[in-house]
Amino acid sequence: ATMIPSPFNTKVAVIGISVVGGGEGVRPSSATAPAVVGEVVNPGEVNTLTLDAVDNLVAQRNADVAVFGWDHAPREGMDFVVQRIDGSDGGTTSVDEPSFTIAGLASGETPCITVMARVEGVVQSEPSEPVCAAG
Repeated sequence: ATMIPSPFNTKVAVIGISVVGGGEGVRPSSATAPAVVGEVVNPGEVNTLTLDAVDNLVAQRNADVAVFGWDHAPREGMDFVVQRIDGSDGGTTSVDEPSFTIAGLASGETPCITVMARVEGVVQSEPSEPVCAAG
C-alpha cells in the first residue's frame, strides 16, 4: 500500500519543478536530484516502475464497430487505461489486453482514443498519441 502514492508524488515533483526552482529534475541522475527526490519518494521505486508509452496504436473500422490495438512489453500487474477523447461520454476504461473495441457507433461518429500503460492500478506511462477510427 505504501508504493501506490509514489508515482503521484513524483508527478507532482516533476510538475512543480518550475515552482521549486533550481532545475532539479526527478529523472535525470544529477548530483542534486537524490536529495530532492528523497524528500518526496524513494527514487529506486520510481525508477523500477517507469513505463514506456504504448507503441503502434492503430484503429480499424467495420460498420458500427471500431477496434483499436497497440504494442507494449508485457509486465506483471500491468493493464491499460483507454481514454475516449472525441467528445463522447465514454470516459476511461481499463483493459488487460492491448486492444479495445467500441461497438454501436453512429455512421458519422469517429471515435478517438489515447492509451496509457499502468502497473498495479497506478498510471505510469505518458498517454499515447491519439488515434481515430473514421467511419
